[in-house]
Amino acid sequence: MITSQLLDEVLRCVGNIGYEATLEGVRKLQSQTITFSDERVNKVVMLVCEEINISTHEIVYGSGRKNERKFAIGLCAYLLHSEEFFDIPMNDVADFLGKEAQLLYKHSKIVQRLRPNNTVDKKYLEIKTSVEQRLIPFIQKTNKV
Repeated sequence: MITSQLLDEVLRCVGNIGYEATLEGVRKLQSQTITFSDERVNKVVMLVCEEINISTHEIVYGSGRKNERKFAIGLCAYLLHSEEFFDIPMNDVADFLGKEAQLLYKHSKIVQRLRPNNTVDKKYLEIKTSVEQRLIPFIQKTNKV
């Protein structure tokens, strides 16, 4: 009974707003329910997701090979592992994100190798810079505590 009610609501929603909008709404709700035990990880993942317009669910559970997803994972790993920001050991970052440390090293290298004179890299450098700038107040606040 409950399953049929759920499916009826989903189908009604798809009929009203369309498949893509329904799927996007479900993804947003899923991303709001994923939280991490470390507030630094929560903050980094939230900022990266906002800047790239990708869900937390996609970062943690997604299996696609889209460049945005790879970059999002790499940027999260880079920021959390970097001495300049949080200096969390990569094995711990891997545990938080549910990924293999080797994969995170590989994806964070993508972020480290971005070149400002490459037109494709410029977009990603802007995202990286924006996330870094938005992290500064959080870092200052947590360092005062």
